[in-house]
This record gives sequence, C-alpha cells and structure tokens, in this order.
Amino acid sequence: MLQLKQVNYATPTRQLVRDASFTLGRGDKVGLVGVNGAGKSTLLRIIMGEVPPASGSVIRPPRVGYVPQSVEFDSSRKDQSVYEYVAEGRALVTLQHKLDELSNGNGKRPTNDALREYERTLAAFEAAGGWQAKATISVMLARLGLSFIELESPINVLSGGQRARLAIARALFAEPELLVLDEPTNHLDVGAKEWLMKYLGTCKSTVLMVSHDLQLLDRSISAIFHLNEMDQRVHIYRGNYSQFTVLKSAATAQVQKSLKTQQKQIALLKASAATMGASEKQATRRKNIERRAAAMEQLLPDAPKESKAIKVKFPPLQRTQEIVVRTHKIHKSYGNKQIVPPFNLEMERGERIVVTGGNGAGKTTLLKLVSKQLEPSGGTVEHGSAVSLGYYAQEQEQLDPKATVLEEARSASSGAEGYLRGMLAQFGFYGDAAFQPTHTLSGGERSRLCLAKLVLQGNNCLVLDEPTNNLDPASIQQVLQALLAYEGAMLLVSHDQAFVRALAPRRVIVMPHAQVKLFA
Repeated sequence: MLQLKQVNYATPTRQLVRDASFTLGRGDKVGLVGVNGAGKSTLLRIIMGEVPPASGSVIRPPRVGYVPQSVEFDSSRKDQSVYEYVAEGRALVTLQHKLDELSNGNGKRPTNDALREYERTLAAFEAAGGWQAKATISVMLARLGLSFIELESPINVLSGGQRARLAIARALFAEPELLVLDEPTNHLDVGAKEWLMKYLGTCKSTVLMVSHDLQLLDRSISAIFHLNEMDQRVHIYRGNYSQFTVLKSAATAQVQKSLKTQQKQIALLKASAATMGASEKQATRRKNIERRAAAMEQLLPDAPKESKAIKVKFPPLQRTQEIVVRTHKIHKSYGNKQIVPPFNLEMERGERIVVTGGNGAGKTTLLKLVSKQLEPSGGTVEHGSAVSLGYYAQEQEQLDPKATVLEEARSASSGAEGYLRGMLAQFGFYGDAAFQPTHTLSGGERSRLCLAKLVLQGNNCLVLDEPTNNLDPASIQQVLQALLAYEGAMLLVSHDQAFVRALAPRRVIVMPHAQVKLFA
C-alpha cells in the first residue's frame, strides 16, 4: 500500500530524515509523531512527491487523499464551488461534464460508439455515487462544522480554517486507498473532532496522519511511528499513543540499563588490565584485555537523548487599571449576515475568559473585535490605560513570510541580538535556525515563534486564538504552565478542553449569541 525504502532528507543546516524504511498495509492506521520541527510534515511531503528525497524510494498507491497543515487553493480552482471541489474527489464533475457533452451531441444523431460511451460514463457516474453526491457531501460538511456554507458558494471566499475542513471533506469523500493527514483536528470543534475520530477508526482507507491530539492518537490509530529528532530515524511502536509512551519509556530504560551494565564490565576489564605486571606474559594478557574492552566500547549503544523542551516564561508585567477591556454594544456583520451580535463586556485585571462555540460561530471574529484587529459594524471597544494587548492569531497571519525568525523577534523587542537569540533558543530556534525565513517553518515552529514574540513583547493582556494548535504535547504543557503563572488578563479560544479546564477561566462567552456566563 505504502512503502518507503532508506529515505534520506536534509536541509542545508541539518539532517531531518535518516534511512526511513517502513511499509503500511491495507487498512493500517498510523500516527506519525515527534517534536515540533522534527520533520514530520516534510516526510509527508516526501511521501506525496512534493519534495524529492536525497536518496531512497517511495511507492504509494494510485488513489491518495492528502490534506496538508495549511490548505491553499491554486488559481485553477478559484472559480470552483464548494460542491465542485469536494465532488471532484471522485471525479464526479468531470463525469457530469462528459455526460452533458454526450447528451448534447451537437444536435446530431448519436452513433453506436457514442451511445456505448454514454453508457460507460453513466455507469461510472452511478458507481461513484453521483446521484447521491449532493446529499452525501452536505451531511459530511455538516459533520465537519460547515453546515452554514452553501454547496454553490465559491471556495475562494473561505477562511483558512474553512479551507482546511473542506479539504478534509474532499479527501474523505474520495474514499482513497491511502489517506494522508497533517494535523486534521486543528480547526475542528468538539463535535466535528468526535465525528472524525470515529470515521478514521472505521474507514477502509489506510491512514497516515501527523497529529499532536492525544485523544485522536489514542482512539483512531493502531501504530505510532516516532520520528526521533535526535537520530532522525523512524521508530515503530504497535498500539495507540498511550501504549507508545509506555513502550518508549520501557525501551529507554532497557537501553540505559544495558549501557550501564556494559560500561561497568568495561571499567572492570580496564582495572584488571591496569594490574598486569611487566612480564612478557602479563603484557600479552594486558593487551588482550585492552583489545576486548575497546571492542566492547565500539559496540556500546548510544545513550538515549531527551528532546529539548521549549521554555516559556512571561516577564514581570506593568500593572493596569481594574478594567482592562470594555466593549459597548460592539457587533459585526457582513452584508445581511450577523457574525457577532451586540454585546457588552468588562474584562478585569488578571481575569481569564474563554470563548466557546461551534465552528463558524464567530469566535475568531469576536477576538479580532476585542483586540482591535477588525473594525466593528457598530459599538465601541476601549482598552484601559497602560494596557498592552498581545494578539495570537490562529492562522499566524501576523508573521511576515519574507522575514527571518530573528527579524520577527526584532519586530517584537528592541533588545540586543544576543538577548533575542537567547530567547529564540528557549523556543527551539538554535544557531542558524534564527536566520530561517518564516515561510519555511513548520506549523509547530510558527506557533513557537508567535509565542516567543508574545513573551518578548511583555503584554499585560493576551488574546489567544487556538494557541496550542500544532504544538507537541511537551510544548503544550510548557505553554499551560506559563499561562497559569501569567498575571495579566487573558481572552482565549481553544478546542483543547483539558487545556481550558486547567486554566480555570472565571467566565465564558458562548457564541454565536455572545452570552457572558460564569465558567462551569
């Protein structure tokens, strides 16, 4: 189904993939995991043929559904409707156009060959579920939180999150032999994620997905492929993510135990050799023992290396007045469609508020209104005196694709280069990585850079839109601990329920009606 043989890949500064070899059989469900920046998305791109490996080979089936982390529509699709985009996953639009042409026949009497071609095309259309396609696609879009989008709507007006969910719908509708997904739950609400987990767990397709969603990795997959950034190799573990953590810990402990035992044996041999006398016989024995010790040293296993976790710590904050943000009947509409209804809010110093609601409920729009990233249709928003508000965008559009990592850090702080480089290192950007253009960063690396900028800015009020998207589990825990220690006000959207509960917000804004309630 999918086979990799000794695949290698390196950037100009470091090795990402070393001798990757594995096979996925029919119906296998595999989660590809590793720390941010390990090369997981790059490996998926190699599998899809978007990036050539330095060496090795990839054999994949003809029908593959692929959804990258960031979905962009090329110019050839700009006039497609939502239905056309999804339906073409089964070539239904092409088949329908062919049926129309054969039916028209330019007003001429159809030949026997034309009739037979029509019958073959119609049979293919029916076999692909053409007559039921609109109903099937509508249900699938609803499951993925896109029920508010009309099938005839143009895809070029969709947001980044909506594009990602639409691409998932197309990939699933295609029912491919191999399904390759990169962080599929990033833009899904709780209901949509629950449906996707069930679908992936029961579908007939072979599945290979990158995800840091532990619930998804526990419920929908049967094997974990760990891309270890220390040795750049893919290590295979059977079972779900929870089982992987146990097996990996046990394997690490076994290697450490074996290493310790062999090192002790080598030390004893060297000590024995040191006691040998100066006679010819003793010298011969000493050399034999020393050779044996040297041979054992050559065969010593590498000591297990722990991944370097990011370090997130906000600096001391300037104190603000009691009310940090005040809104008065602020609202937003596009044409006749109201996205955020008029609402009033007084956000207090040090308060944590979470915004909840399904996909398309207006959560991101509300955050942009409060942070003054978006002009309201009416009403007012005021930031208190001495308030410095930091905004974390879900799609990280505040990053300049032409800028380097270090240039982005400079845009957030006037600190000396040494200080900025040190701060970037705490977020995993070591050495030459500081000079990497942001458009080459993985999703996790972009998330880490945006978080680093917030720390550098020293804002005393944070507005965060899905700050844990793309982050590995260890990084999420670091962010959580930093936010728990953060003394400023915080307005947050997150689909990670455990993360939200741990933050213990005082109030919740429930969308789409913008109802402000106590958090239960």
